[in-house]
Amino acid sequence: MNRVLGVNCLGILASGLSIWILGWLWYAIIFNAPWLAANNYTVEALATGEEQFLLYVGGALVSLLLAFSQGKAMVAFGAETALAAVKVGLGIGLFIATPIVATYLIYSVDHNWTLFAIDASYMVLSFCLAGLIFTRFK
Repeated sequence: MNRVLGVNCLGILASGLSIWILGWLWYAIIFNAPWLAANNYTVEALATGEEQFLLYVGGALVSLLLAFSQGKAMVAFGAETALAAVKVGLGIGLFIATPIVATYLIYSVDHNWTLFAIDASYMVLSFCLAGLIFTRFK
């Protein structure tokens, strides 16, 4: 199988797609109302048309980058089982992604804890899910 810096390309695509779909579920379905409220957004004010298309494409590209990062970490740590993948995902999510999200909380004007909880939990879950999917692509 083709690899990029030791990471399975199909694993990157499948994991990236899973992160992207999880993001849609997380923000558009599961936590839509609290996320909109935490950002002071209204449904009418959200991007439409071409602008929304660009947001989805950008989100897909970022998801692929996150998936590659998860895959590279799994290769570096030799994580091949589901449990090892989840441990790596938790490590990245809790000790890298969550502090980055917390930085926005610290330096924001309103210190919105709801937004922090929604964003940080999405990141942790994304890395765990990507890791689990990577275990299917050796």
